[in-house]
This record gives sequence, structure tokens and C-alpha cells, in this order.
Amino acid sequence: QLLKECFGTISAVLDDGERRRTPTEVSQKLSAHLDASTVRHTAPSIGIPILAPDGRSLLRGPRINVPELTGHRSTVSLDDHAAVDGWARKGWIDLRPENAAVWLQRLAKMREARAELRTAGSAAASIRTYIGSHFEIGEVVAWIFNNEMGGHRMK
Repeated sequence: QLLKECFGTISAVLDDGERRRTPTEVSQKLSAHLDASTVRHTAPSIGIPILAPDGRSLLRGPRINVPELTGHRSTVSLDDHAAVDGWARKGWIDLRPENAAVWLQRLAKMREARAELRTAGSAAASIRTYIGSHFEIGEVVAWIFNNEMGGHRMK
């Protein structure tokens, strides 16, 4: 949602018309946009924290869904980088440059696949190529499930 709000299209995330964007640039733009976004209030209020670009600051609400706390624990440390990476992948909004790099690679693959479809025609349509140029969140999620998480099945 933040990428869509901040950039509008997949191509605008990847480059500014003259050069490719860097992960740090994308991370900073998303962080700067956060104050104007409803995501800033909505996500933490339903248990989805927002990890700042520095990787040490967390915007959170009254509860956090990930990690699930067991027993009598009520705190977790952000010093365990491997644990933070796992929690961020599992259910946080991650504004760190490392995550922006993952999204830039992912979006580049989506754009490349779409370009292949244009040059080869409808015969080239596949789960890898079906994604538009605009940021349709459902299409992006479906592409990730199909291409990164093995979600595509043939009947």
C-alpha cells in the first residue's frame, strides 16, 4: 500500500525517469511518506508494527501480532537481527533499505515479465507475466504467491 501511495506505478518505484532508484532512496521516501498515510495509524492499531529504516525503531500499537509472546513475556529485543528479520518477513511493515532492495528486485522481475508478454504476444501469458504496470495490490500479492511461494497449481 505504501509503495502504491508513494510512487503510483511499478516503474516509478524502480526509477525516476532518468536513473534507477537505490534501496536507501526508496526506504527514505517511504519513511517520509508515512506521516501522510493512513497506514501509519491503521497498521499498528491492528497489531502490525512498522520497522523504521534504522532497524532499531518500531512504531507499534497496543499489541503486536508477530512475534507471538508466550508465557509471561511482554517484551522482545530488537538487538537479535536474525529474529527481527524473521518477524519483519512474517508480519511487519519493514522500511529498512534491505527490504527495499528485496522489493526493487521483485518489482524489476514483474516489469521484465510484463515486457516479455508485450513482445511475445498472448501466447506468452503465464503466471509469471500477468501483472499490469499500475500498482494493483491484489495482482502484486498474487504474483508473489505464484512466483515466490509456490502457490500456482495446475488442475
